[in-house]
Amino acid sequence: MIESFPFEITEYGPDGPRPVSIEAIREVPLTIYLNDREVVTLLCTGKYPKHLAVGFLKSDALLTDPSQLKDIDVRDEDGRITARVTVSHDPWELSLIHISQ
Repeated sequence: MIESFPFEITEYGPDGPRPVSIEAIREVPLTIYLNDREVVTLLCTGKYPKHLAVGFLKSDALLTDPSQLKDIDVRDEDGRITARVTVSHDPWELSLIHISQ
């Protein structure tokens, strides 16, 4: 996966504007699925999508213990990344119980 791309900008300095070529960070969409249900699409650099997917699910309390993880399948598909996470519990049921208390 390409991490950056060349980008032309105009730099303004004491001698006036001049064209400059820089490297811009590439952002790609990462769609996270949990037990075949789409949770979110984020923009990220594309580095460590597996870690980002698990961290996002943990921060949203959809994953509470590492032992709940059954599988993580990450694929780069035409400039998009998908992370399909399978867990051993029904996170939607647990979320509703937690919210209603």
